[in-house]
Amino acid sequence: LLTYAVVMGFLGNVPRLAILNETIRNLYFHVPMWFSMTLFLLVASVYSAMFLAKPTLQKNNIAFYFTVTGMVYGCLGLLTGMVWAKFTWGTWWT
Repeated sequence: LLTYAVVMGFLGNVPRLAILNETIRNLYFHVPMWFSMTLFLLVASVYSAMFLAKPTLQKNNIAFYFTVTGMVYGCLGLLTGMVWAKFTWGTWWT
């Protein structure tokens, strides 16, 4: 999936829309980052609830690492969104 996203994101055909031009390619990176963040944080929430029900170090570690990974994906999603906004609307953040 990662290979597909990178190849299609940089080389695939995209619709030619007046305001988006080539910046629509960022959807191959920006949107999957947010969906991945949501999935990772959901898993972290489940393991956190399981940890509260019956504490074990393994559940705590899984919840921690999924949270960290989810936050990294969230930051990457935010950064790719800012880059897309800059090239599409002319401002980093409004």
